[in-house]
Amino acid sequence: MSSTIAEPDADPPSLQLYSGQPQHEAFAAMGALFPTSTLHPSSSPHRFDPGDQIALPEAFSFGSSMLSTTEFLDATDTAALLVLHHGRTRFEQYWLTGGPDVAWISWSMAKSFISALIGIAVAEGAIRTIEDPVSDYVPELAGSAYDGVSIRAVLEMSSGARWNEDYSDQSSDINRFGAALAGGSSLLEFVAGMQSERPPRTLCQYNSADTQVLGHVLIAATGQPVTDYMQDRLYEPLGMESSGAWLLDRDGVEMAFGGLTMTARDYAKLGELFRHKGEWNGTQLVPRDWVAASTISNEEHLAVGKVIVGGTSSRSATDSSGGSPMEIAASSRRSVSTTSSPTSIPRRTPRSSSSRRTAGTGYPPKRSTTAKRPPSSSSEHSSPSSTETSDRQRRPPHNGART
Repeated sequence: MSSTIAEPDADPPSLQLYSGQPQHEAFAAMGALFPTSTLHPSSSPHRFDPGDQIALPEAFSFGSSMLSTTEFLDATDTAALLVLHHGRTRFEQYWLTGGPDVAWISWSMAKSFISALIGIAVAEGAIRTIEDPVSDYVPELAGSAYDGVSIRAVLEMSSGARWNEDYSDQSSDINRFGAALAGGSSLLEFVAGMQSERPPRTLCQYNSADTQVLGHVLIAATGQPVTDYMQDRLYEPLGMESSGAWLLDRDGVEMAFGGLTMTARDYAKLGELFRHKGEWNGTQLVPRDWVAASTISNEEHLAVGKVIVGGTSSRSATDSSGGSPMEIAASSRRSVSTTSSPTSIPRRTPRSSSSRRTAGTGYPPKRSTTAKRPPSSSSEHSSPSSTETSDRQRRPPHNGART
């Protein structure tokens, strides 16, 4: 099934990342801000059976402290929480703009889908081996930080590219990356302009650009948009119940590092797939050894305590702020107010389908352009956002568990 492209709305919700403002309205309606390609519900939807329902604990331990579960969910602006146990729904509840049929932005959960799709492409022979350089598949990467770097190194986020993923730093690479997408630029042009800082596979540094490169490799190797490949290899066979979407850049290329939107119930199916070592209803969708390699590593540079998350390699992961999740959420909001202006996402001007890239390295998106309906006023599900609870009213919880 070929995906369709939907244009952003003329009057989308406001999105100001890292501003301390509530984001749940926008996170539930990202298709109103960006062009998207549609993932269609499966022809054989899988619905998790209900199990014995559980209640959340009143408190839980974090370090040496006991935290209130309710206060934690409130401080992190959680909009959906679904618990599966042995394939049965044991707990399901929604707040804010969440709901069982609301597609929510994945952010970095998308990276797990991209990794799984790369594994499938390897098993199918579309990718010869993960020792191949990514620049063999995407020639535009020649002369960049990714020139000659293996797919394996990029999968490990050990590409050696110079990168800063400090979200509170408005001049960081990740904020410039997001601004490029919001401003209608090409994600491939951005990663093709990145420079190397160290040899590959010597340091694991969290780098969203690495996953974007994998998205371009996947497109080039399979000859399909990420959306279409995912539709056939995961979305249809996993029995996804609701429509999903990928956010697109100006070339009609998916924001592979974090631009997926799906419902909580459908996100949960990837977790259930990995619980079954890549097998679903008797079919091995993702190779068993790929699942194992994705979840366990004995590589020295991937060891606990050696991975850099946020900032640059000169800043150790242990330098990040301590304290409880609620303290971090509150302090994060206060700290951004003292920095430069927040990342404001401008409204994208709709582009005609003829302006999307149709030639070059592996970009043959055969999609139709469809009109986008305005987003529903009751949108979406969960993602932690740094916001103090006094700044917005929480909607009474909706219990979406089946009876």
